[in-house]
Amino acid sequence: CRSILVCLSLLLYVFTKVSVTLYAGQLIMSELSNFNGLLSILILVVGTAVYTVMGGLGAVVYTEALQTIVLIVGGFVVLGFALKNTGNIDELRNYFKDQNNRQYFHLFRPIDDHDYPWTGFVFGFYSVAPWYWGIDQVIVQRAMAAKDILHGQYGTVVAAFLK
Repeated sequence: CRSILVCLSLLLYVFTKVSVTLYAGQLIMSELSNFNGLLSILILVVGTAVYTVMGGLGAVVYTEALQTIVLIVGGFVVLGFALKNTGNIDELRNYFKDQNNRQYFHLFRPIDDHDYPWTGFVFGFYSVAPWYWGIDQVIVQRAMAAKDILHGQYGTVVAAFLK
């Protein structure tokens, strides 16, 4: 049973996280540098391997800390542009409500919602979250790299808050 779980986790990791990350990075690199897709992916893989091997887990943690700051600041910048272009939060809500009458500001959507019914959120969240926070390699590696148990627990709580 352990071997099946390891193989399944590895396959899911490669086909979900790694492939999506490489595809997104390749799209950006291709647009910014006019490299073809395969060359962009190769540069991303080699570059990531070099800085990870040379810098170890410390380099990865510093990179992720910087990425966290960039993502949070970027999110607020996008919010600022959206509010500037629409006027205020009510106008922003009205703008998104007019887009095919979708409920972008509602977490629990009606059960007959074509894309995201509330059942998918409730039952999907509680089946995926324990896997992600309990056995996902990325989270477990970061928690085990903490200075002590308390720091590992605090780091997990802060990451959950940011999510």
